[in-house]
Amino acid sequence: MKQLKIAGTSLKYLLAIGLLTACNHDDPITPTQNLEAVSIDKNAKISSLLRLVEDGDASIQYFKTGKFKGRISYIDPGAGKNYCYKYNYDDNNPAGDLWITKRLYNKSGGQLVSEMKFKVVNGLCVLSEALSGGSAYFSYNAQGQLDEITIKSQGNIVMTAKYSYLFDAASNTYRLDNILRTEVGLNYVNEYKFAYSQLPDKYPLNYEIFSFTDKYLPIYGKFSDVLVSVHSVTLDIKKGSPTPTHYLHTYTTDSDGLATMIETKIAYGNNPPAGSSIITNLKYSTAWQGI
Repeated sequence: MKQLKIAGTSLKYLLAIGLLTACNHDDPITPTQNLEAVSIDKNAKISSLLRLVEDGDASIQYFKTGKFKGRISYIDPGAGKNYCYKYNYDDNNPAGDLWITKRLYNKSGGQLVSEMKFKVVNGLCVLSEALSGGSAYFSYNAQGQLDEITIKSQGNIVMTAKYSYLFDAASNTYRLDNILRTEVGLNYVNEYKFAYSQLPDKYPLNYEIFSFTDKYLPIYGKFSDVLVSVHSVTLDIKKGSPTPTHYLHTYTTDSDGLATMIETKIAYGNNPPAGSSIITNLKYSTAWQGI
């Protein structure tokens, strides 16, 4: 087993070093990315059938047959949570675009609670729509990386998220540097900033700041070639001198380089981490459950 340890005595120094030395991306994802394959490091000797089947308390299932074999079909968030997610895929339309429907159900009664639809064109999500109202529009940069999300309600822009990347000449890659989330009517801006480890990200997941996105669907391009060591959240950055919250991540990896455990510690401002760690165990398999 391998571990990357992150010291937490000076978070300001840690963030500065991380952002200066590790702000870029692996080979950019192009709009023709194949959704049948998991978006993993291109040099990793990992089976194309490998799937994430457990993420903390959550268990994940996949379609086992048919045209959409290998795509997520069902997520159970775990014991004590009386809801589940079911996924459906459809590309039977004149344009041939893929529509993914994600439905939230009550476990005990089976009632539909909410529904989200994602429109995917050439491998990238361009639109998501909530059954309850509201739509999100996605735009991408020349490298096929997510550039901006615009959320509208009744035709009016209510929220935006702007993604910025930094290029690292040493590895010839781009990595997500920060996200600025703006609530338009309130002029309220949150900043999400990222620093990176040296560990390759063999099974990328998405960083969610909206309900209009999905953590597991590989439909938003690529954010980084390596695992995040620190992500920081600063709320209402236009108000005085807000204090950021830092989430420091330590990883345990298996012989294939896949992250099998994430230990997260939380710190405020330049203070060292306080409180107990949050442990998230990850499990992968080529013999996944599903329908």
